[in-house]
Amino acid sequence: MIDFGLGDPEVAAHFDRALAIIEGPVSDLAQRIFTGRALPPDCEIARLTDEAVPGPLDPTTSIMVAASAATGSLQQIKTIIRDSVPSSPIVFQALIRSALVGAARAVYVLLPTDPGERSSRVAGVLAQDASSGVKAYKEFTQLKGIQALRAPAH
Repeated sequence: MIDFGLGDPEVAAHFDRALAIIEGPVSDLAQRIFTGRALPPDCEIARLTDEAVPGPLDPTTSIMVAASAATGSLQQIKTIIRDSVPSSPIVFQALIRSALVGAARAVYVLLPTDPGERSSRVAGVLAQDASSGVKAYKEFTQLKGIQALRAPAH
């Protein structure tokens, strides 16, 4: 078990406030993401998607996957702590990292007040996602231990 110091009333109160954020707005966003409900047409993510150059990746998917990583990780952290699920610090640290990276990717695109800056940022994020996907695919095809999953050489 990880000792979060919840025996200290101030720490416990701070923790309860943090969980209220996860259980409120974050859970609402997660519900929208996980149920696949459509975003309103006047939503900025919808505008960015409509503006984007058609390709294998789109802003809605990229931003929602980032938000999903953040919300899912935060919900798992909440469950581990609230339900006293046996865990280790490395699991908690991995979940925190996923939450931070996911939130940062979504906020990086959506935070600027200038729509042109948001469009520019989402284009950069999509280019990075595509580059990472190509790199991963190339590395995957070089793996020797899983020949059955590789495409035929001819």
